[in-house]
Amino acid sequence: MSTPRTARHKAHFTPKRDLRPIFTSLNGDNSWLLSFPRPESEHRSSGKAYFHIVHDAWLNGPMVQISSWLVYLSLSSAPAVTNGAGVEDLVRELESSAAEAGIIRRPQEEGVDGRSPIDAILINFHYGDHLHGPTLLTFSHSIPVFTTADGAPLIKKLNRFTSITTVPDLDPAFTGDWNAVHRASGLPSYLKVFRVKGHHELNFLTALLWESAPDTHEAVLYSPHGLHTATPALQALLHHAEPSFSTLAILHGLKESWNWSWQTTFGAKNGLELYRESRARYWVSTHNDRLGYRGLLWWIVNDIFRSVEWALGQEKQDQEASKDVKVEEVGNGECFVLE
Repeated sequence: MSTPRTARHKAHFTPKRDLRPIFTSLNGDNSWLLSFPRPESEHRSSGKAYFHIVHDAWLNGPMVQISSWLVYLSLSSAPAVTNGAGVEDLVRELESSAAEAGIIRRPQEEGVDGRSPIDAILINFHYGDHLHGPTLLTFSHSIPVFTTADGAPLIKKLNRFTSITTVPDLDPAFTGDWNAVHRASGLPSYLKVFRVKGHHELNFLTALLWESAPDTHEAVLYSPHGLHTATPALQALLHHAEPSFSTLAILHGLKESWNWSWQTTFGAKNGLELYRESRARYWVSTHNDRLGYRGLLWWIVNDIFRSVEWALGQEKQDQEASKDVKVEEVGNGECFVLE
C-alpha cells in the first residue's frame, strides 16, 4: 500500500536522476533517519543506494533522568516507529523503492552477514531525550555508534554495542581546514562528522559533510538548542572553510526554552541568523515538539513557541530579503527529499 512517504521516494527515483539525501522523521521531534546517497561504485557491493544514519533516537517511552519526580519528559504523540526493528523497516522500504526504480539491483537482503540494514547511529548529546537508553537497547548490537565524549561512557554502560566512536570537537582556534579534522573511524570516505562547542554544553552544532560529487561538498548543520553564530570556530567553518562547501540544510528548532531567567534554547531568532550566515538551501525544523514535563522540571522549564514570521520581525532586513525564508516541517513518520 502506497503512503505519502513511499510516494515521495518514487517521485524522486522516477525518472532516474542524481540521488539526493532523504530525511525521515521518526518521532515528530528530534529523531531522524538521515539517508545519504552512496556513490554508484558502492551500489553493487553494498546492495544499497543510501548510507542510513539513525539520529538521536527517542522512540520508546518517556525520558526519565535519575527519577520521574525530578526530570520526566514525554512526546506529544506516539513516534511513528517505536524500536530499532521499525527503523530497519523504513530503511528496507526506501531501498526497495530504489530497487524498483532500477537504481540498485536488489535491496538489502534480510539478515546478510547478520547485520542490520542501518549503517550507523549518531548521538549528538548525552541528555536522555537525545541518548535514550531504552530505545538504543532495541537496536542491533552490530550497528556502529558515533557519539560525544560525554555520551560514550553512558552508551558503554548499556553493554549493547560493539563499536562506539567519539565524534571530534573542533578546536576553539580552528581556522577552517575541516578536512584536517580526524575522520571518525567507521564512516565512509564521503561522510565526515564533527561538532562545534558553544558557551554551554547545551549549545553546540554538529556538522555532517557529504561529498555529493568529486570535490563537491555539502553540509548539514544540526543545532537543536542553538549556538551563538559569533562563536569563532563556527565563523571559521562558515566563512573560511577549506575545502569549500555549500550548506544544504540547517536542522534547527523554532521554540525557545527557559529555565527561569536562563535561556537554554535559542529558537527561531538564532535559527534565522544561522540560516542567513550559512546561506542554507533548506531550514528543517527539529526539536520543536510540545513536550510534556513532570516532576521538578515542570516548575522550572518554560517553552515559548515562535514562528519564522516572528523572527523576521525581530531582524532589520528589507522585505525582499525576507520573502524566501521557509521552514520545512516534516511530519511524524514522513520524509523530506533535499533536492
